[in-house]
Amino acid sequence: MFGKMKLLLRDRSGRASKRRNINTNVYTSTRNVGTSQGIRSNNNTKEIAEDKCTIFDKKHLQTWILVFVLMVITAGVAVAIFLSLRSSWRNERQQQHDILFGKEYEDNTLPNLGNGHLVIDRKQWGSAHIPNNLSESLKHPVPYVMITHVGVQSRPCDNLYNCSIKMRTIQDSAIAEKKWNDLPANFYVSNDGYIYVGRGWNNVNEYNNRSLAICFMGDYVRYEPSSMQIDGVKYLLAYGLTKQFIDKRYRLVAHNQTQTTKSPGVNVYKEIVKLPHWHPCGVDGVTKCDI
Repeated sequence: MFGKMKLLLRDRSGRASKRRNINTNVYTSTRNVGTSQGIRSNNNTKEIAEDKCTIFDKKHLQTWILVFVLMVITAGVAVAIFLSLRSSWRNERQQQHDILFGKEYEDNTLPNLGNGHLVIDRKQWGSAHIPNNLSESLKHPVPYVMITHVGVQSRPCDNLYNCSIKMRTIQDSAIAEKKWNDLPANFYVSNDGYIYVGRGWNNVNEYNNRSLAICFMGDYVRYEPSSMQIDGVKYLLAYGLTKQFIDKRYRLVAHNQTQTTKSPGVNVYKEIVKLPHWHPCGVDGVTKCDI
């Protein structure tokens, strides 16, 4: 009996051991399956994340490329506009310098040299009547242009009313005190850049018979010439060249280069020496001016 009981206990313990082994194997298998699925799940998650990053990077790169292209196009348009405007400004400036004495103006109006430089004729500033036969004719084209000033502590004038009074005063002094036939210079330039006709293009000035005399209306030992005055002279000379009143190789000189005088004043002199046709005759040992 005891033997049967031992056999029965062994048999039961063997069955229990088998069950434990089976359960252990199942658990291990299940655990391994779960682990492998977890690994696969993690790998899939990484792959999806990497795919998303790749898509994002591509979209990001495309956006930056588009922005760069737009910036290049915008810069190109801006440069094209700038070049077009600069060309337009240059053409406008050139056209301004090409505007000279016009013929398309009505009677009793003021001729215009361009850029606001009006020409005030003798009648308009109130000149005294001077017989034409009192003046010698000026031969064209003249080889010299001479720059003078009024001097004698004369204040520059800058409006039509005051400058017209100054012109009549200069004329009265020239005729009554100095016994000249007329005021001395061919043209007078005011502080506002207007050109007042003195003896004009066709009559010899009081200084010599080989030059066109242009006078700055003021004392330019004491005062500075305005930029409008300098421009007015340039426009007047340009017109004289186009009409062949002035030789295309003319020499621009100051009054004090031809004789001992303070005219045209140090402040005008330092400006005219910058002009293209200025000639140093009579200065620092250079041969005297032939006028």
